[in-house]
Amino acid sequence: ADQLLRVYEAARDASDNPDKMALRPVMIHAQTARADQYGKMAEIGMIPSIFSSHIWYWGDAHLRNLGPARGGRVSACGDAARAGLPFTLHTDTPVLRPNLLEAAWCAVNRVTKAGAQLDEDQKVTPYQAMRAITFNGAYQYGEEADKGTLEAGKLADLVVLDRNPLAVDPHEIRDIQVLATIKEGETLYERDGQ
Repeated sequence: ADQLLRVYEAARDASDNPDKMALRPVMIHAQTARADQYGKMAEIGMIPSIFSSHIWYWGDAHLRNLGPARGGRVSACGDAARAGLPFTLHTDTPVLRPNLLEAAWCAVNRVTKAGAQLDEDQKVTPYQAMRAITFNGAYQYGEEADKGTLEAGKLADLVVLDRNPLAVDPHEIRDIQVLATIKEGETLYERDGQ
């Protein structure tokens, strides 16, 4: 992470592009980024896109390979939130299936397959996780004027869920089912029997 932060800042500073300060560079994965690195991202306008599902799928390996202190901090969404960053969550498809509710569940609960609880200080709230996969994703791509929230004048891109991820027990977030997917007002997916 340090190298990317240094190289990006140097390239930006050397650029003659008048819009260079409006760029929204993204650090993909940010797996082992430290709190100071998230602070630097905030300072230079870089957005972390965190592969939070690493917590569940490979968290136990991170604990073994990196030790409890560093491995316990993997996918540190809490630090990103405290730095005021509009972080996003992703699943790195095709590495994993494209299930952002599971990615949100991982960021909220921070539990490994073997049941180890990773650093609880890095948990985020269900609201922060939902914002990471909605508005922040649109912001990351410069599309926040049209997407990311439900407002008059924006595209009607949304999913209909069988339960409210902000109201269920946080451990149930990944069990929520998508009932329908709507893009620009057109239903692209509808669950059987709905």
